[in-house]
Amino acid sequence: MWFSFFVTVLILTITFYQGLQGLFSALINCVLAIISAVVAFGYYEDVYFAWLVGSQPDNGRAIALVGIFVGTLVVLRVVFDLAITGNMHFPVYVDRVGGGVFGLITALILVGVLAIGFQLLDFNARFLGFTRYSLVYALNGKVVDVGSANEAASPSTDNAAAEGRTAFRQERHNLWFHPDGFTVALVSHLSDNALTGRNRFRTIYPDFLGSVYRAKAGMFFGEKRTVPPDSMSVEKYWYLDSRQGLMIPRGGASGSSGTTRASDLTRSSRPAAGARLLAVRVSLNQNAADFGNDFKFTAEQIRLVSRERAGGRSREFFLVGISPSPAVPGVLYEELTPSDLCERKASGNTLSMDLVFEVPEAEEFEPLFLEYKQNARVSLHEGLKQDRPVPPVGGSALLTAPRAGRPVSDPGSARVPPVADRDPGRTMPIKPARISQFSNALPFVSPLANYSSVVGQPRLTANALSGGRIFANLNDQWQPQPGTQTPIQLFDVPSNMRLLQLNVTRVRAGSMLGQVLNFARGAVRSFSVLDAGRTQYPAIGVYAMTMLDGRPVFEMIYLDETERIVGRLPELERIKESNLQDDDTYCFLFLVPPGTQITGMNVSNKHLDMSQDNLVAPN
Repeated sequence: MWFSFFVTVLILTITFYQGLQGLFSALINCVLAIISAVVAFGYYEDVYFAWLVGSQPDNGRAIALVGIFVGTLVVLRVVFDLAITGNMHFPVYVDRVGGGVFGLITALILVGVLAIGFQLLDFNARFLGFTRYSLVYALNGKVVDVGSANEAASPSTDNAAAEGRTAFRQERHNLWFHPDGFTVALVSHLSDNALTGRNRFRTIYPDFLGSVYRAKAGMFFGEKRTVPPDSMSVEKYWYLDSRQGLMIPRGGASGSSGTTRASDLTRSSRPAAGARLLAVRVSLNQNAADFGNDFKFTAEQIRLVSRERAGGRSREFFLVGISPSPAVPGVLYEELTPSDLCERKASGNTLSMDLVFEVPEAEEFEPLFLEYKQNARVSLHEGLKQDRPVPPVGGSALLTAPRAGRPVSDPGSARVPPVADRDPGRTMPIKPARISQFSNALPFVSPLANYSSVVGQPRLTANALSGGRIFANLNDQWQPQPGTQTPIQLFDVPSNMRLLQLNVTRVRAGSMLGQVLNFARGAVRSFSVLDAGRTQYPAIGVYAMTMLDGRPVFEMIYLDETERIVGRLPELERIKESNLQDDDTYCFLFLVPPGTQITGMNVSNKHLDMSQDNLVAPN
């Protein structure tokens, strides 16, 4: 909304000013703006790859595009001012109306380039209230709230796998006056005709504005949106036969172990009539990794550019399938949708995987190149084509997690059963609360009735804790010892909120979460989780269980309503960092609205992605 508003004001201002300057001046500015735009779009990627890809990988395209455009326009305007010192006079109405018409074209180009420059910067896909695409329900066209993707989900949109994956569609939006689209269309037309060069702009970018959006949609802070140009190689490509179809995960997510099971899959309807599936085997090196050996990408960050016939216009196709890993009996490729975020871990220095695209079944179909995260482009020449289908590549674990707007079978489960659903009679060999979940219950089977207050007196409402700092000794099964104090079974949670108990068990070397937290002094004071809309929810409590002086102990802080407003979460008084072992429990508490999907966390100045955890507050 605001982006469109600012764009509109700028367009009208430039148009009005050009109208006052007159027809002749407006005509010159219009011609110079067109030439500058063509030069900028024709050479900005050359400048980017030559000088900026190393120092400004994410923002370099915007810098190059706007810089070339402004520089060219200024130079041309100075040259014309020196060459043409006079002016041409027309009748006043012709002068004003003609100046306004050419001024409007100039304004659309000027503002269009600036708008594209802002969209190329390393901002979120939604900028000042504007996003190129929004996710809507296919049945009623209602926009899906990205902060609570499962809100208003009905049985018709939360059902079987094949139906659920078609329950949503993407709806495209444009800025008011559409200046960026006008500029791209003008440049593409001139690049195809009067001002054609060695490369046609439309050949590389059949949908430039869509590509700008897809390059960063669905990604989170800390993950790469661009990679070095030499980070990908293509080994071969081939067409799949009828036996090599795609499979769909039931419920939209892989198994909780991080692998796909055959029982979780149903047959996909792809390819559609008149289409076939093209598979490409690629290898990504360490330069493309996001963290260590982890590779994260969306289905729209990998695009195949091709032609349906020789000399025809190019089209782009996006990832619809990928080889599962580890291999699943009877499953060759797993289907992906544009709303999928994929994560893979390389076992060595490179990651190999098979990528599947749905392309037209045309004899003259010609794949041109494959692109990964904007910069890594590899030509798909005829020498890479295989005449026969190739068995899927093996590799390491693949996770396909639902992004905001994708239906899941149980949005509140967070992959684990709630406390009330667990068997209260079984012996617990390890400490409880080793999981993250939405629950109002304390992490015990029996009530806590033997405890002491660390500071002040705990505030209780019936058997629910409203606030306080508590310490308790536990028995050998990590359960409360018998006592005579007022029993505590629950946290007192407002009816319009849900309590997230986020376990951050410390793993010294393996867990990235453990590395980020590391339980540095004061970290709990600046710990918060975020939803898909980047809204932060600060920690309002914390509890830990460990061995202290040879016996199991439990310490908890739960801020009351007043402390949540005026105070910050203090550190635990008795359980210190030095007491914690690798298998101990350390859990933060957060209040979030119903339907909220937790996608990340902030600790001090560090961010960690949590989109894979499927933490959605129940309604």
